[in-house]
Amino acid sequence: MIPLKSRYQAQPANWGNYAIITLCVVVFLWEMGASKTAILAWCFVPKTFSGVLSSIFLHADLMHLLGNMLVLNVFGKAIVDKLGSMTYIALFLLMGVSANAFYAIFCTMPSLGASGAISGVLAMSLLLMPFVDIKVAFWVLPPITFDLASFWIAGTWFIFDVWHSSHALAGDRIAYQAHVGGFLSGVAISLFLIFTGRIAYTGTEKSLLEIFFGLKTPVAAQRSGTAAAQGSGSATFQRSGTAVFQRSGTAAVQRSGTAAVQRSEMPGRCCDNCGAVLAKDAARCEHCGISLTRVFRKG
Repeated sequence: MIPLKSRYQAQPANWGNYAIITLCVVVFLWEMGASKTAILAWCFVPKTFSGVLSSIFLHADLMHLLGNMLVLNVFGKAIVDKLGSMTYIALFLLMGVSANAFYAIFCTMPSLGASGAISGVLAMSLLLMPFVDIKVAFWVLPPITFDLASFWIAGTWFIFDVWHSSHALAGDRIAYQAHVGGFLSGVAISLFLIFTGRIAYTGTEKSLLEIFFGLKTPVAAQRSGTAAAQGSGSATFQRSGTAVFQRSGTAAVQRSGTAAVQRSEMPGRCCDNCGAVLAKDAARCEHCGISLTRVFRKG
């Protein structure tokens, strides 16, 4: 099973993954013309811890390079989008160093390659973005392609590495212990990012802890709390607004109705001079005698 493409829609500005891939390719081009002694000088040596950083960008052969860069490109896409390029690169290097340190506990043979750091990226994909769809292929005739959640691929990868690291044969050229060490460091970093609220989820995105264990991380709690506040706030506003409108509306109707009735019960005209009620067709006030032809108001 080979991962081909991530369905995650990343932002073009997050160039961190491409920078790492480019550097690995440039270093491999240098390796093609370098001697074995020169290459060994940059490898990781467990006894002296030399090359603990530079060895991350070295690869043994073309297939080693292509396999690593393919997996990094597929699984790193969503992670770099969440972390930003600079943070992603820094954590990639940290996971690579951690992978080498873990490898040194069990082995003394020099090693090289980005597989340990990439295993850390897989671990971050497992915990932070477990259900990103990955297009995978089975190389049969004809090839079969389908989408599979990153959770299943990363989890299978880890189980595979753990089994091989505990059953490694003498002369095995693959540093499975470095893979396991990188994966464990990725788990630790992911937990730190989740519990400190440094991952901003959008829409329906959730961490593995929230999906399977219902554990509300700070970001998830804030997200659900905001939604609840918006919902309850709308309901409260609707209820209180309706009540206020009903009360104030009723009072307004009562007041305006009373005034209207009072006004409607008033006679057509009254004297502006003395206020006496006027007869319907009177031309002069019977009380004060003032002429009504020029002083009057509408009732």
